[in-house]
Amino acid sequence: MYADYLHHDNECSGNVGLAKNKCLLDLKRRFQEHGEDIMEACGFPLPTAANQISELDRLRMKYDPEQQRDLLHSYLEEKPNTEEQERLFKYALENKQQLLI
Repeated sequence: MYADYLHHDNECSGNVGLAKNKCLLDLKRRFQEHGEDIMEACGFPLPTAANQISELDRLRMKYDPEQQRDLLHSYLEEKPNTEEQERLFKYALENKQQLLI
C-alpha cells in the first residue's frame, strides 16, 4: 500500500514523507470505517498523519535538509557566490521568518 503511494501517486512521485503521510491518512480512514478501536485491538497504534499540510510542510517533507545543505556546499565549492549573491543569501537567511509572511 505504501509502495503504491510512493511510486504510483503523482503528488508523491517518490517522496517518502508525502507517501508516508498519504498512506497513514488512508489507513486512518479505513480504520474509522470499521471503528477506531481496531488499531488498539491489534495491539499497536499507528503513527499520526497530518490532515492538513501546507505547501511549506510538503516541501519540508520532500527535501531532506541535510541533503540540501550538502548539495549547496558542493555547488558553492565548484562555483562560489558572487559578492552580490552572497549578500542576498545572507539577507534571506537573516530575515527568513519575515520573508515567509
